[in-house]
Amino acid sequence: MNVTIISNNQQTAKTANEGAIHEQKMLGFPQDNGILKPYSNIFYWSHLKTDYGSVISEHPHIGFEIIIYVLKGKVEVLDNINGKRSKLNEGDMQVLKSGKGMKHLEKLNSNSEILQIWLDPNFEEFKKIEPSLCKSQSSKFPVSISPGRSIRTLTGGTTPIVLDSQDVSIQVMELSTMDHRFPLNDDRIMSGYILDGELELDSKLVKKGDFFIVRNTEEVAMNVLKDCRIFTVLSPDKPSYPTYADMYL
Repeated sequence: MNVTIISNNQQTAKTANEGAIHEQKMLGFPQDNGILKPYSNIFYWSHLKTDYGSVISEHPHIGFEIIIYVLKGKVEVLDNINGKRSKLNEGDMQVLKSGKGMKHLEKLNSNSEILQIWLDPNFEEFKKIEPSLCKSQSSKFPVSISPGRSIRTLTGGTTPIVLDSQDVSIQVMELSTMDHRFPLNDDRIMSGYILDGELELDSKLVKKGDFFIVRNTEEVAMNVLKDCRIFTVLSPDKPSYPTYADMYL
């Protein structure tokens, strides 16, 4: 099992809007000079939080699928795809399929936190199509419960969210203190962000705020030391198409 851990203090920390927004970048932009570079079809991944609320002013996107997942509080997104304001609560998700170009702004209410992930659905092809969006409330996502674990599936299967990025599956895992094992094909990658708790991967300690990548294994073995909540993304080790990072970075 090949395990990479980017601890919280190794990630790129930034502030925006005069300190109103705090951003932790597990996978930042090239100019952030972070440890982690784009991999698989994952281009960007960050955790944003605000105590007092703030607005991220209107800005453009092209080609990527932009995921917004609300960890805490309330968020509003105004886009020029349909000109409507989307209101998202804790556990809700929105995917902006930016296609040949769109603009949006995000308003984070006080005491709110989000994850934002950029996926590459085949940038060169998708920058030619019309933009669109999809979203879902937390209550619409299926939950699988078994001894010691509860897993909420956000994409794939029967979920309301359909991604164009190849073979991406997103889940939120709640794991009790015990050993857990998850199958993983050796051509797939599991990426995870620890929202709460503490565990061991390959005898390496992973704590709240840490980020991990597991590859080259048929099984992921987690020794949960403190009850955990983990946001995970399964993705292909090597997508069948050239990504933006392959071509331009």
